[in-house]
Amino acid sequence: MKNVEQEKLSVNSLGVTHLFFLRFLIMQLDTINKLKLWEVLDYYDDPQFYSCKDVTGQIYIVFWADVNEGNDYWLYLKVSPKRYLALKNGRLPIRDVLGKPEEGIVYLVIKGNDIFDLKVLSSEQIDQSWLPEPDDYL
Repeated sequence: MKNVEQEKLSVNSLGVTHLFFLRFLIMQLDTINKLKLWEVLDYYDDPQFYSCKDVTGQIYIVFWADVNEGNDYWLYLKVSPKRYLALKNGRLPIRDVLGKPEEGIVYLVIKGNDIFDLKVLSSEQIDQSWLPEPDDYL
């Protein structure tokens, strides 16, 4: 049976974990807001699939995934230069790049008139309907 000190430690640890995660999200949101467009990979009225770089030169891929209740769903993920070149040169399907991120996570950004939300998703949490067909290449 837990004593009172162990219980306090558990609650405190949980609070610290949530605070850390909140700080992490704020830093990621700041990074996303400062990304600079690098290359447009697909365009339909506006860029739908493109790459960006942050201030350190890290490459991000941005992909329009869906629209739901007037809100646009965008996937943001970091990619290595090697993986980016494989995508650009048609050696890697788009679905694999988006659905199997190197870091194991993607950032889901939901944008609308009254909303700007950021969620961190593991590769298992990515809705497969958001991804292109398996045989889609650049």
